[in-house]
Amino acid sequence: MITEVVMFPIRKDLTREQVVELYKSAVPAPRANPELVHESYLYDAERNRGGGIYVWKTIDAAKRRHDSEWCARMAQIFGGEPTFEYFETPVINDYAARLE
Repeated sequence: MITEVVMFPIRKDLTREQVVELYKSAVPAPRANPELVHESYLYDAERNRGGGIYVWKTIDAAKRRHDSEWCARMAQIFGGEPTFEYFETPVINDYAARLE
């Protein structure tokens, strides 16, 4: 598996609430992708940036989903081009049940 870390600048005129709503509106598309194992959205108000952490079955799946069209859309919505980092993910521990 591969963990993809995506970061992008967020326009200063967007409030936290607006950013969260934009994130929520994006959820149905990735959820339908069987190659996506996990996703978490990121928000850093101090540095006006956001992003996501995605766990994919393969790096090709990540790059197919976050293609040039997706990058252009993120730049238009949030105000800047995303950057990407990829890591091999040999072990995942999921503690989500603890949150309930």
